Amino acid sequence: MNNLLQFKSLKNRYFSLRHGESKSNVLRILISHIENGVSDFGLTDAGKQQIKEVVENQNLLNGKTIIYSSDFLRTKETAEIAREVLGAESIHLDARLRERYFGDFEKMDFDYYKLVWAKDNTDNAQTEHQVESILAVQDRVTSLVAELENQYQGQTILLVSHGDPIQFLEASFSTHEPFNHRNIIMPHKGELRELILK
Repeated sequence: MNNLLQFKSLKNRYFSLRHGESKSNVLRILISHIENGVSDFGLTDAGKQQIKEVVENQNLLNGKTIIYSSDFLRTKETAEIAREVLGAESIHLDARLRERYFGDFEKMDFDYYKLVWAKDNTDNAQTEHQVESILAVQDRVTSLVAELENQYQGQTILLVSHGDPIQFLEASFSTHEPFNHRNIIMPHKGELRELILK
């Protein structure tokens, strides 16, 4: 469900930031379960430097930016670096920004992403191999933005998350149907994007 369809315009300005290079990226394994993602597989040294440079070189965020982040280690570390560089206040951790759950493919090779994505293209509700569906991820990430719209006004809000959730979120801002989300280019590791409601 796209919870943003209720809004004709937004009261706040939103940005997404994908986590920097993580240990799981280097190992090329899927880490999507809370038991693995919250306590381990944080950023590499290169990933930490990557985020620092990205945030230092942008001119869209400031110290008043409100930061919400997935509670996985790689996103928490990304958010903390962004907070330090910006001089922002404390980070709000929210489970709705977590990585998409890839079920039976946990700790398996990145090649299994392609298998899941191929099935996504024919069924946006598919949960084969206990994978979290596109619709479920879309519902949780857009419910957070809808909640933030009711909580804040005139603020700049940074959402720190993972590739698939950000891709679904950006598609939702563009009012695309979930099964067309692959028309949105997947954000690179450490990429900052503004989310604009269309």
